[in-house]
Amino acid sequence: MFWFIDRVDGKGVYLKVTKQEMDAYRFRGFFNDILAEDDADYFRVFGLGRLVLSETKKSYRLEIEDLNRLTIFAVKKKQLA
Repeated sequence: MFWFIDRVDGKGVYLKVTKQEMDAYRFRGFFNDILAEDDADYFRVFGLGRLVLSETKKSYRLEIEDLNRLTIFAVKKKQLA
């Protein structure tokens, strides 16, 4: 299971992928390999889905139909010369 958190219009955006979703995903090794990179400073996540405003109207939840609509990139900060 993993969580990703970001902001849109000053409100938090949350994406939760459960262990069951990962176990059922055919290409889960791809995600696991990226998330296991030791030298990554942070991860960029791109997903096609819909933003759902919470009941409190203070945050959003990103809902995606399946993990084929999710891409993760490990990012390394550039070293200063």
